[in-house]
Amino acid sequence: EEIEVTIRKLKKKKAVGPDGIGNEAWIYGIEKLRGKMKEILNKMWNGGKLTKEWKEGIITPIYKKGDKKKAENYR
Repeated sequence: EEIEVTIRKLKKKKAVGPDGIGNEAWIYGIEKLRGKMKEILNKMWNGGKLTKEWKEGIITPIYKKGDKKKAENYR
């Protein structure tokens, strides 16, 4: 199933998105989440619409080194 293949590709210890759900929740909770997630995705694909929240993201600059006031010192 596509959902399980995608979840198996997720990396652990990554920042959470706007929903606050970390990859570990998907990785270890797939057995309980599979049915509901499939239902939600099918409704979205059949209707051709994404929820407003699924179109949002949070971008956080991560400091590398050098002057913290210069944008080029962030990734």
